[in-house]
Amino acid sequence: MLSQSITIHNPRGIHLRPTTLILAARNRYRTTMVWLTRENGARVAMDSSLDLLGMGLTAGTQLTLETNGPDEITCASELAELLQKTYDFH
Repeated sequence: MLSQSITIHNPRGIHLRPTTLILAARNRYRTTMVWLTRENGARVAMDSSLDLLGMGLTAGTQLTLETNGPDEITCASELAELLQKTYDFH
C-alpha cells in the first residue's frame, strides 16, 4: 500500500468538472483500490463522483491519498497531480 499527503490548491476546490477528470483517470486503474482521508478522519473510496464531491474538498484541504494494487505507484502519481492541480475552465 502506498500513502501520501496532498493539499487541494484549486481556488474553487474540487467541484464537478475536476471531479469528472479525476474519476476518469482513476477508472483507468480498475485493479488498484484508492481511498481519500481528510484530516478529520472522513474517508471514502474514490469510486463515485458523489463520494468525492461529498468530501467538500476546498482550497487548502489536506488529505491522505492511499492506493493499493498492481499499479499503485502510477495511479497515486496521476491522481495526486490531478487533485492538487489548479484548474482554469475559462
